[in-house]
Amino acid sequence: MFKTLVTGNSLICEKCTNLHGPSCTGVSITCDASKSVCIATLKETFMENHKRQIFEKACGTTEDCWNNSSMTAGKFRVSVNTLCCTSDLCNNGKPKWLSVNSTLNGQTCPSCFYSVNSDPCDDEETISCSGLETECVQFAVVKKGFLTELRGCATEQMSNSRGKAAFPEKSVHVINFSKSNSSIRLQCSLFLPAIGFLLLKLFF
Repeated sequence: MFKTLVTGNSLICEKCTNLHGPSCTGVSITCDASKSVCIATLKETFMENHKRQIFEKACGTTEDCWNNSSMTAGKFRVSVNTLCCTSDLCNNGKPKWLSVNSTLNGQTCPSCFYSVNSDPCDDEETISCSGLETECVQFAVVKKGFLTELRGCATEQMSNSRGKAAFPEKSVHVINFSKSNSSIRLQCSLFLPAIGFLLLKLFF
């Protein structure tokens, strides 16, 4: 049974976060006026042999509703699926994990995942895209003043979010986003050199 923190006529949603697994149970909260939906978000990241699953329930806005969003950049992959609904405590379930579609779709993009403990991006490196990841994107994420660069294949939903679907945390800022729907090489000089944070600390 949920414990209600605040009462009122606004939307009531379940709130909880699990940084290391695919489920959580929390308390019910009354959303403020700027939050119009209840959300439940599954996020899964892969880096070489490391895998991490994050599950969160909260109040949100329609801009937080990122369904079937994924991106592959070098050896890094992230997928995000969000359940959004508008009735009280409707986020007590969870979205389904996105299945990985490895069928090549004919798109080729520049590829890189660069942080302090990885090799600098090779401007000639490319990746063959698969599934619904049909757009080439490039951006950087900044956390606590440190920067990591990503280039790779993304779904339309990930591209439309300008990378924010992959990194929705308030402490992480997405900058210098650019995209292309063709295999033309993206501009590779958008970013300052990564001055870094440990890769496993940020993503795992």
